[in-house]
Amino acid sequence: MGFSSYYPPHSLFYRLGFPPVQVAFMALMLSMGAQILLPVGFTALFDAVSGQDLTESAQSPETLSDTEATAYKLMIVLTQALGIGLVGWLFAAGSGHLLGELRLVRRPPRRLLFLSAGAMLAALPFIQYTVISPENFSLPDGFEALEEALRQIETRNDEMMRRLLSEQLPLNLLVVAVTPALMEEVLFRGLIQSSLMRGRSVHVAIFVTGVLFSAIHLQVFGFVGRALLGIGFGYLCWWSGSLWPAVVAHFTNNAVGVLTAWILANEDETVDLMAAGGGVSFGLALASLVLTLILMNRFRRWAAAQYPPPY
Repeated sequence: MGFSSYYPPHSLFYRLGFPPVQVAFMALMLSMGAQILLPVGFTALFDAVSGQDLTESAQSPETLSDTEATAYKLMIVLTQALGIGLVGWLFAAGSGHLLGELRLVRRPPRRLLFLSAGAMLAALPFIQYTVISPENFSLPDGFEALEEALRQIETRNDEMMRRLLSEQLPLNLLVVAVTPALMEEVLFRGLIQSSLMRGRSVHVAIFVTGVLFSAIHLQVFGFVGRALLGIGFGYLCWWSGSLWPAVVAHFTNNAVGVLTAWILANEDETVDLMAAGGGVSFGLALASLVLTLILMNRFRRWAAAQYPPPY
């Protein structure tokens, strides 16, 4: 079978003879480039209009003014929408079946959506357990400079998120929960996973997509947990044949982080145990994993009953 045979004859990718792996690679590279160029253009425009150096201010997140913090959030939304979501949408259109490629044709029953959110909530302690603490992070001898650079990046990212999420809760939910859940799922579980599944093992496609999903965030300490999240989102999408359960699970994960950060920033001591970086015991992590697998299996069974295999 030729590569072009993976797409219908009327599609752009069929006419160009693009193999699915190349499609996924090009989409990922274009998205990464856009995520570099769009913030550069946005900050240049902001600097020209306001006379404030947003790039310089971002080096010390605690010094960001309210106006700069709001501008930074808007930059994130635009970068997500144009640099991630639009890229996935355009490449999916090249497949010849836009909505089918993005798994947006089916509307799963609400019980599957609720179950995907429940599985995500159950998984949170286990995901937190996989996060590497700065004290336990070390690279082999000879990579001290890289290790220090990675620590600085993680520290600056944490400081920036604490500053951005300390106020404006509705906007924070849009920036960190709604927009990424939609745009990242369109690109990764929609376009990239769909492309990699053509002519290859579904499980390999889901795992590779999950690893790429984690890698593009450029955060080392939470790499394993984010990859596991991506893999879980991938199975939700595959079992149901729909992108929406993955979007709901993604939104749930991010919304919990936003709400937790906002509550802690307002000094509500009653939720300290939920704080990011809080200790999670092995027993709690194991219970979280078992419950998550039970809920995921129930999701798979319900999805199979609604949409008999092949999904």
